[in-house]
Amino acid sequence: MSNAFGVKLKQLRTERGWTLEQLSARSGLSISHISSLERGTRMKPSFQVAVRLARALEVPLATFLEDAGKEESDPLEHLPPEIREFVSREDATPYLYLAKRLQEAHVSLQEMERWLRDERSSPEHDPPPGSSDDKPRRKSTRI
Repeated sequence: MSNAFGVKLKQLRTERGWTLEQLSARSGLSISHISSLERGTRMKPSFQVAVRLARALEVPLATFLEDAGKEESDPLEHLPPEIREFVSREDATPYLYLAKRLQEAHVSLQEMERWLRDERSSPEHDPPPGSSDDKPRRKSTRI
């Protein structure tokens, strides 16, 4: 998720040459609160917090809202939940790289399905279509 508010807050603070302590003193907010907003660990400040920061920085409240519409939505939100869950798993990375390589090699889904079907019925393993695996065929160790 994007942190447009925090990025804008830090930009305004550093443009003024202010430390977190100085902004804290001017806004009445704690240093840790401001820091967590800037780092994005606290994503959505309350309206009152935004007003206090805008006043302390002497900018219109709208300054923080200008970038709000530009925040990127979750690129996975259009995917079914089970796919979102899969791609979020740490062990999914090699499979995602493989899918990317297959797509870049213009391997169709039909070719991949045919290869999987043939692979399951064949005693030998061939590399998947489009892979750069030049290793010799290995005998299957299936029981």
